[in-house]
Amino acid sequence: RHMELQYRGYKNYDHLTAPLAGEYQLYNLCTAVRACEILQQKGVRISDASIKTGLRNIRMEGRLEWISQEPPIILDSAHNSDAAASLALSVRQIFSNNKIILVTGIMDDKDIEGILRPLVQIAESVIFTKAAYERAAAPEKLARIMSSIQASFTHMPPVSSRITGTIKEALDLARSLCGQDHIILVTGSFYTAGEVKEVLGCESVLPRLREYC
Repeated sequence: RHMELQYRGYKNYDHLTAPLAGEYQLYNLCTAVRACEILQQKGVRISDASIKTGLRNIRMEGRLEWISQEPPIILDSAHNSDAAASLALSVRQIFSNNKIILVTGIMDDKDIEGILRPLVQIAESVIFTKAAYERAAAPEKLARIMSSIQASFTHMPPVSSRITGTIKEALDLARSLCGQDHIILVTGSFYTAGEVKEVLGCESVLPRLREYC
């Protein structure tokens, strides 16, 4: 659940580590180090040790975050098409030997098809649900959009889907379907991610987050 990288910029940093996963996080980490280098060039006092310690102590909620081991549940707050595509790529790379049970709830004003399209391609089964928030799309609408996506993929094997009315019901159903090689992936919205943490009793800032983009 950690990544290690070597950075080459104004200086060279070897064996940088961060408790993150996913290829896209490499770009984020490099951007963060670059920003520190630019600030150093402008006279801001940032030690090399502080950069290494800062990366090592990162705590990022809702980004390929393990929130349960038994059963294995991963949480990601991807709520647009680019984030969903990056998430799907990372899941393929990291969990290539696992079957994915996708639990998703998406806001009605988001690009639902753009979010679902990459995700349904990595899922063995999908559970559609709805966060307790007025902007949340109906699970039935998500299921209809998924059906149209599947129809456009002639090469993709059928993906089973189920509908639940609440996040708790979706998690309970996912647990009942989870076998030895399965991973439960919950995604689609900050609201969905936050409510999952509430249901599981996890300490989190996500339930207080609101999307502004």
